Amino acid sequence: MPVNMKGVIADAFVEMSRHKSVDKITVTDLVENCHISRQTFYYHFKDIMDVVEWVIQRAAQEALEKSLQAESDKEALALFLDLAEENQSWIRHLLLSQRRAQVERIVVDVLRSYLKEMFQMKQAELSISQADLETALDFFACGTAGLLLMLHERKKVERRVLVDQIYRLLTGGIVHIVPASGAAAPAERLDTSPGV
Repeated sequence: MPVNMKGVIADAFVEMSRHKSVDKITVTDLVENCHISRQTFYYHFKDIMDVVEWVIQRAAQEALEKSLQAESDKEALALFLDLAEENQSWIRHLLLSQRRAQVERIVVDVLRSYLKEMFQMKQAELSISQADLETALDFFACGTAGLLLMLHERKKVERRVLVDQIYRLLTGGIVHIVPASGAAAPAERLDTSPGV
């Protein structure tokens, strides 16, 4: 069976980044670690950030495939939270690097793709224009990515509560927008009942 060299390089990068600053990992380091030529590296990746992007997309794709088989939207969302928690240390290293902005963009793009696919699956239930959908995807992807990336800063995260909160944010159940008449809608109490 042929070796998945792209996966080998990506796995080596992830392992190295657990022990070494992402900013200090070079193509030379990866080539030596994987016992490959520079030509082999550049056949599969453009640069180090291309490796980072591929690793994140691969993990998100695996979570997406699992989430499409989930019994509920909350369970599907929980898979992404689990992914962020499992990779907290690695994410922390990426966010402390000089490549933070690029990492954030990659995570937002991956989440946006996931949310778009989820919205498309529910298209029959939604009555939303394409322009509104694009804006909603941008908003929710940025917000969800921000929450997931901040997990490493929180001392203790109660998984089911956070999943429930993100789900209610995405579905409009946590915040009510002020009606056009100017009268404020009553504030809804946060639901912390077991949902996931």
